[in-house]
Amino acid sequence: MDGGFSGRRDPSGAVQTEGWSSRGFPTSAEPVAGRTYAELK
Repeated sequence: MDGGFSGRRDPSGAVQTEGWSSRGFPTSAEPVAGRTYAELK
């Protein structure tokens, strides 16, 4: 995704490309059982 997680900004701080979180895609601050990095590798 071109904008990454938070979006791509120009030198003045204006958003050039929306990111994952600003597009409303799912995010989580807590790990989901069975989906942590340690459990997936």
